[in-house]
Amino acid sequence: MLILAHRGLSDIYPENTLTAFRKAYETGADGVELDVRMTRDGKIVVFHDEDLKRMAGRSERISDMDYRDLLRINIGGEKIPLLSEVLDIVPENKWLNVEIKDRMASYPSVDMVVSRGLSAFTVFSSFDHELLEDLMRRFPSLKFGYLIGEEHRENSIKLIEKIVKNKPFSVHVPYQAFQMFPEEAEEFCSFLKDEGIRIFVWTLNDIEFFRKIEKFIDGVITDKVMDFVRFLRDGSA
Repeated sequence: MLILAHRGLSDIYPENTLTAFRKAYETGADGVELDVRMTRDGKIVVFHDEDLKRMAGRSERISDMDYRDLLRINIGGEKIPLLSEVLDIVPENKWLNVEIKDRMASYPSVDMVVSRGLSAFTVFSSFDHELLEDLMRRFPSLKFGYLIGEEHRENSIKLIEKIVKNKPFSVHVPYQAFQMFPEEAEEFCSFLKDEGIRIFVWTLNDIEFFRKIEKFIDGVITDKVMDFVRFLRDGSA
């Protein structure tokens, strides 16, 4: 069972920052999940939102700013990092889940990961399945993960057919699916696991609920890394 720190150790440190990622690895996470976007001047930065409202109280969009301007933004005492800076601190044989938020960031992100020799432990994920399929055709040896949201439920049969055909490394399912549609979610995940596809659940912070669905999944993306490390590694909740 992989423990992936959602945006780093984000329940204690500012999300998607170098400190959050370092602390997640130090705490015992198997890997970190992060988000990538491209700035106006072509830099790949690690940031979840389209704009700065939630994290910095400003209205500017990441894609409308140069990186030198982003460097002046204070995120809880931290700065918005470049993807290259994060890749430089990844420990050997630790996992990365790079969520592609911006199509323009896709190829540069892949190139950076591959050039640093980190591709064996990196999964590129996105809600943009067309983008993923293009990347899978161009980089068949790399690992890709389909992010699943509520919008995909109405066409679940087509979704399953597409996943089985393309054989991604993983499928990333919201934990709410197991709450709202437990039988459907369990059947969906069991079928895909039988096809050799790994199931990651996001963003799950409840140990008791995790215990109910543990047999259907291969990894958990969580804000509560320490809780899951204690439970899964040390045997205590």
